[in-house]
Amino acid sequence: PNARFAWKFRNASRITVNLNRRVDRPDEGDLRIFPKYDDPGILRIGNPGLRPQFTSRGELGYKHDFTKGYVYIAGYHRITDDILTRIVTADTSGTQLYTLAQNAGRGTNSGIELVVEREVVKDLKLGLNANIYRNSIDAFSTVSAYPWPTPFSTKGQRLTSGNVKLNARLRLPKDLSIQVTGIWLARDIVPQGEMAERWSLDMGVNWKVTGTKSELTANATDLLNTMRIGRTVNGDGFTIVSTDYLETRAVRLTWAWAF
Repeated sequence: PNARFAWKFRNASRITVNLNRRVDRPDEGDLRIFPKYDDPGILRIGNPGLRPQFTSRGELGYKHDFTKGYVYIAGYHRITDDILTRIVTADTSGTQLYTLAQNAGRGTNSGIELVVEREVVKDLKLGLNANIYRNSIDAFSTVSAYPWPTPFSTKGQRLTSGNVKLNARLRLPKDLSIQVTGIWLARDIVPQGEMAERWSLDMGVNWKVTGTKSELTANATDLLNTMRIGRTVNGDGFTIVSTDYLETRAVRLTWAWAF
């Protein structure tokens, strides 16, 4: 369910209230019971007994329109039950680790979001999306079923985090335009540890081919190959420090023709 209320009290200003509840169901990989090795020391297993994750969110926002842009600021609170995650446990020798899909109890997220978009000079438009929030994950206990029942419990965690996205779009002569987007995400917590900060830079060029109904677009995602996800996982008698090198850097060339 989703509900939205808006009150426009001036020609260029409005207050909005948004309420919604979302369900996230486990994917096939998290349900699959067949084990596989992430690396020689870590065995990955699914859990057919996973429950869906439910998230309830409320948001109060204010938007004001300018001649060449707008500003939007909102406060929100989100509650997530049965968080879908993975829990890592060790065998009695401490040489083999097992990562199992689990439900991790309740978490809350409260924050403030700011969105600004404005044409600062002729043909140059800037957009800013900034978000600061307090992330909380309650203490929880569970039992990993593989290869034998292994109890696991962790203390509650609290952290203030945030992210920033800056977008610039410049129109050039000859129907050319350039867009650059930078994203930065601060350090954050997960049910069994934390994620390191990360950032990326995307860039695209668009050309509406003169005298035709076609356009040519070249874009590069994660141009500097910096979107690496670092994780620290704390378990009973062990700590895992890892970095995922995702295949996020890509260059695409697209030609579109309308007829």
